[in-house]
Amino acid sequence: MNYLIDDFLNYTSKECEWKVHLEIAQLLERIIKPLSEKVTYHLKQAFATCPESIRWKLWLVASRIL
Repeated sequence: MNYLIDDFLNYTSKECEWKVHLEIAQLLERIIKPLSEKVTYHLKQAFATCPESIRWKLWLVASRIL
């Protein structure tokens, strides 16, 4: 699955990269019930790559997942 994520990120613009990480984190959270390192990794990546004006939305989503 990692190669699919890597390919997807290679063909996604840098402006949308945070959204891809957020969607992956939500998908993994639904599939893997106990919180895994992959979910937290993608949440961290989403925070690192998102614009400052959107961080509040990520906090809301992260509070639901965590």
